[in-house]
Amino acid sequence: MEALRARQARNFLATLLLSQGVPMLQGGDEQGRSQRGNNNAYCQDNELGWVCWDEADTALQAFTGALLALRAGEPLLRADRYRHRDADNDGQRLAWLAPEGGELGGKAWHDPRRCCVGCLLGQDGGHGPAPYSLLLVMNGGEEPVSFTLPKAGPWQRRVDTAEAPWVFRGEPVAGASTEVQGRSLQLLRGGPWTPAGEEGRQ
Repeated sequence: MEALRARQARNFLATLLLSQGVPMLQGGDEQGRSQRGNNNAYCQDNELGWVCWDEADTALQAFTGALLALRAGEPLLRADRYRHRDADNDGQRLAWLAPEGGELGGKAWHDPRRCCVGCLLGQDGGHGPAPYSLLLVMNGGEEPVSFTLPKAGPWQRRVDTAEAPWVFRGEPVAGASTEVQGRSLQLLRGGPWTPAGEEGRQ
């Protein structure tokens, strides 16, 4: 139970810090302060709202710091506006992918059995940094999922909330898919993504 709670804390922090927009952290989130589930502790002048530095989760603090450093070094994670399927004037684009390959669409968005989704971010050439891709894969189900990788490889694993040390310098991913453990997420970095028809998937 404690291991699952720790993983879920990493999942929530990673979901926030790898998402588009400005991440909003409350003081103490980075060390696992829960306020005992009270979301209105701002008016509580007691242990609910206090930060107990002696009980800080140092592993979670280190994970948060590593995620922030990763975000600072990845232009695709710091866009100043929401991206869409078609590239905008800075060459950036976004697509939502299914584990079995191809883009999510239509009924797939409303399938309650679907617990895993990928978000592919791409940067075209000729727009600032060298063209590259990021793939964020989130598995909210309890079972592992084999996720088919786009052809924008070779892919390197940068984050895996299920496997220590959780933030990696660039572990190569072998093969045409990555296994995402239940209740976890992965961030992978790849080469250029040039959409064409079926997204050019492996």
